[in-house]
Amino acid sequence: MRRWLSYAPLLLIVAASAAWYLHLTSRYGMLPGIDGPYYAIQVRSIAEGGGLKYPDPPLTFYAMYLAYLATGNVFMGVRLVVSAATALAAIPLYVLAERITGSRLAALASALVFLLSPHEFRLLGDFMKNSTGLLWLSTYLLLTHRYILSPGSSKRSMLAAGLLSFSLFMLAGLTHVLVYGFMTAYTLILIGLQLAVGGRRAFYEGLAGLAASLTVFYKFPWLQGGDLGKALGIASRIFSSLTGYAVAPLNAPAPPPPFQASQFLLLDWLAVSLLLLGSLILYRRGVRRGALLVAALGLTTLFFTLPVIPRQYLFRFQLMGGVPLAAALGLAVGLQSRPDSQIFLAVALVGLILVSGLPASAQVAPSIPPEAYSELHIIVEKASRLDPDACYLARNVRIKYWLETLASRVNEDPGLCRTLVAVDYASRMPPNARTLFVGRILAAWIR
Repeated sequence: MRRWLSYAPLLLIVAASAAWYLHLTSRYGMLPGIDGPYYAIQVRSIAEGGGLKYPDPPLTFYAMYLAYLATGNVFMGVRLVVSAATALAAIPLYVLAERITGSRLAALASALVFLLSPHEFRLLGDFMKNSTGLLWLSTYLLLTHRYILSPGSSKRSMLAAGLLSFSLFMLAGLTHVLVYGFMTAYTLILIGLQLAVGGRRAFYEGLAGLAASLTVFYKFPWLQGGDLGKALGIASRIFSSLTGYAVAPLNAPAPPPPFQASQFLLLDWLAVSLLLLGSLILYRRGVRRGALLVAALGLTTLFFTLPVIPRQYLFRFQLMGGVPLAAALGLAVGLQSRPDSQIFLAVALVGLILVSGLPASAQVAPSIPPEAYSELHIIVEKASRLDPDACYLARNVRIKYWLETLASRVNEDPGLCRTLVAVDYASRMPPNARTLFVGRILAAWIR
């Protein structure tokens, strides 16, 4: 009983964070980010019996659908899942830090760093599948630690490790390709380090789980909405950038992005530095297998900050740095030998993250103002009176996604539409158009 009570502070923090995330994603009465309404569109499509409207890894959307059934509100279903999953990812990180360092203070600092990191607010505000998938990544890190430090030689233990690895790779792959890619790179780097250092055998169970999941996704690509093909394309372009040899007929890779020392990149580099330094300290203290895990996480994070990664994915990989940052700062606290030093460093590091996290939390907002969404309601209502089967044309992606939460026929073939309603910002009124509505922000015309 006492052991379970020791987790009370963690559970309170996780619950408070989930409530805070729910507030941030609800405060405007809409969903945050450009992709926020996209999730509502997918959930509504499932509810109408048509499955996903757009091909995509389905797990997050079906979880949101279940939450929608429980609440009766599509937006609330989306908010609940992303808020709860993101907050829950702190629990495996807490346990991981406690097991590596033996310090509950370090574990609590690790969880707080994760929950307050600007990475999480940026993901929460626009990349919800990424944010949800961090639960599988943090759980996988805990799994590898469990089987690296006490690898069982029995067939039952090996089978359990392989099945758990396979399950987590499947869950990650069914959530988001970038989370799956991070776990893949981490597994390969970890095994490479284990083979280079020697000693006890490598974590082949993780490799087996990865290989089995790749086989499933390759044979049934529709499970991921074609994301495995995207992942292989990314890997091919990275390999081509590193070696100069293309491995597949791909489009010419985009030039490396200009150097931008964003706060995310700086925090990722801080995590890399602390993880590699911490792994060296652990190695010298005789914790060799734990040191390899920490080093593998540091090298994986470093790899995903390199400009060889295609530009459109580089920023998204950097945003996943909240997990290694939490592990790194928790490790830094736990490696302190004196309790007062641990307390001072924990407060300082959590304060540092809080200073950058709070402004990021203020940016969790919808891609259009609430007034514009109210105008969309008016436009759809007016158009439906004229023609219940009216089609809508919205070239701006922000307007398009929000419009699709209210109407089904958006950006369809105009030739199949009896009535076509164009929606755009009011300042872009086309010539010779019949005006349906003009508001302060948006306008609609019948063509």
